[in-house]
Amino acid sequence: MKIKFFALFTGCILFLGALKTSAQKPDMFIANGKDINIEKFNNKILYLMDSIGIPGASLSIIENNKIVYSHTYGYKNFNDKVVADSNTIFEACSLSKTYLVYVTYILREKGLIDLNKPMYQYLEDSRLAHDPRYRLITPLMILQHTSGIENWQEDNNKDVLEIIEEPGKKFNYSGEGFEYLAKVISKILNEPYESYVKRIVLDPLNLKYTLLKFDSVDKNPDFSYGHNLFGKRNEKWISAVPSPASSIHTTSTEYAKFLISFFDKTRLSERSVTDMLTTKERLYNEPGADYYIANGLFTIKNTDDQLVNFSGSNTGFKADMLYSVKNKRGYILLTNSELGIMLSPEINKISTQLPAHVWFNNVEFKNLAFLNSLSIAYRKSDKDQFLKEIGRIVKDTPSFDPEDFEYFVSRLMRSDKATAESVAEVLYKHNEKWPYMLYILGMSEYQTHHNYAKALDYLKTARNLKFTSGNIDTHIASCEKELLTAKK
Repeated sequence: MKIKFFALFTGCILFLGALKTSAQKPDMFIANGKDINIEKFNNKILYLMDSIGIPGASLSIIENNKIVYSHTYGYKNFNDKVVADSNTIFEACSLSKTYLVYVTYILREKGLIDLNKPMYQYLEDSRLAHDPRYRLITPLMILQHTSGIENWQEDNNKDVLEIIEEPGKKFNYSGEGFEYLAKVISKILNEPYESYVKRIVLDPLNLKYTLLKFDSVDKNPDFSYGHNLFGKRNEKWISAVPSPASSIHTTSTEYAKFLISFFDKTRLSERSVTDMLTTKERLYNEPGADYYIANGLFTIKNTDDQLVNFSGSNTGFKADMLYSVKNKRGYILLTNSELGIMLSPEINKISTQLPAHVWFNNVEFKNLAFLNSLSIAYRKSDKDQFLKEIGRIVKDTPSFDPEDFEYFVSRLMRSDKATAESVAEVLYKHNEKWPYMLYILGMSEYQTHHNYAKALDYLKTARNLKFTSGNIDTHIASCEKELLTAKK
């Protein structure tokens, strides 16, 4: 059954966010020197959430290094219409990495870690020892995402953790690198990750709702579920062990407190902040602005300001933060939707007004806008109308990114396999040498229709076109086995 278009939140959701004001009228907060009417602001956010299909969000606004407004919108569980509140925790996604960045610089100030010392000299990593280049990797390279380590082991050869770029030479985002750095710090301190992050970060800042892992629904009842492109609730990620790269759960208010502590000079020295924001590699640019990876954070350099940025994606969640070092102003956005970060440009426009066009114009936002258009068409149309719309988009948008359609179909396969198969058929007719669509059609014939001969034809063609994901060799072998069994 299709997810119905979200009912307009404005008239049905209580304003449950934790409202923080500082000598201001209760119906206003100040951002960028302007009075922001809270009711109008919230109505705008709720309208956007409804239009896009975002179930829930936690938002905090920083002005002059103070949290001037925090609010939690919508639902933590859209399927059951369970409303989120100010203490509802969301997955921080890759913003989790910033806690390790913070710890690393505090330890450097104490002389406990050398950012330029090869990591293996602190702790060897058996998963990387097969490649001698791993002995070149330093903590600084991890912070810069220039270690060369692949993002996650399963990205390429799932049996081997690979170094895919020369260490120190080129930006290559790596979650595995942060996992390794966390273990190095554990070795240095002789203390588990959970213990030292709690001691160094959570306890001093009184972050009592922030969790380094989510290991029990019963133990942590006020949490948000993630939701896919179509508003369908995902199963909750339960993990017995933390992932320093991605597993932290928090509220926007608590993350805002943490972010302020990076720059208010109460815990990190000016030298640490300067070094942390020293740029390593320019990733993209527009007139008047450049987007860089720096020594721990992403940063935007404008003519008269430097902005700090970090965003992240977990299954069913998006997170984003933006902060002006000069103006001490920014926002933190945590959402329980794969489309959630689409709120960021409008939040900035109607509140913080930071010069971040180089961030908002990048390919991620363009891809999400395209996915959102597909999602809206799916939710609003019947199947025949939707398939016609897919055909029209393919015909009228010759420059579309094939990976956007592949991502969309992969998500649709989890909730509506019949429609996903039909979309793959439309796209296959557009391009009969599209490996991913051949794979989807092959898996549909194999798993749903049990037409093993047809499945084998699709899957072999996909493999011949260099499609290697999804255990395709295993599926081909299974089809061949089924055909042999049928002959006996």
